[in-house]
Formats: sequence, C-alpha cells, structure tokens
Amino acid sequence: MDDTLSFLRRQRRKYCDAIETTPVEETPSSEYLNKKRPINALEPGNELDTELDEFVQRFKSKKTDRINWKKCFEQGQLEKISSIKQFNSSESLRCHCIGNFK
Repeated sequence: MDDTLSFLRRQRRKYCDAIETTPVEETPSSEYLNKKRPINALEPGNELDTELDEFVQRFKSKKTDRINWKKCFEQGQLEKISSIKQFNSSESLRCHCIGNFK
C-alpha cells in the first residue's frame, strides 16, 4: 500500500506540480528575423520587386514554364542586380518570389 501511495505522489509531482503556467511570448514577425534584408524590400509592390520580377522572368523556360532559380541567383549576383543581392541563396530568392508574385 505504501509503495502504491508513494508511486502516486511521485506521479502527481511529475505531472501536476511541476507544470508551470507561464505565458508563451509572441514570436517576432518574420521580417525581423533576417537582419541583412532591408525592411522596405519586404513590402510587395516596391521598385525592387518590379526589377526582381522582370529579371526572374528571363529565366523562365518557355516549354515547361518553370524557373531555374540557381542560375537566376548566380547571374543576378554576377550582374550585381540590387534586388538579387539582398538574398543569401537561390532558395530564399525562390521563396520570396513564389510568395509575392503568384
């Protein structure tokens, strides 16, 4: 009987007494997570997005209507396109374009 009672007390301490009810902090907006990208670059419809959209369309395949993001990113870095230079990788470029241009 004592073993059962001590077991139940341990379980209560483990699952009931140890739980804290502290509020969870709000997560910051994703625009503040990437410190290198200027905040105005995240606003849709700005000059950089227009330049970016025009540049990206050059890499769209006529047959499949798909974009080679890696080549687009590399060429933008070589040509020093300001709207491309704000991205760290071809994947971040792809995510931004898909989210804003479709």
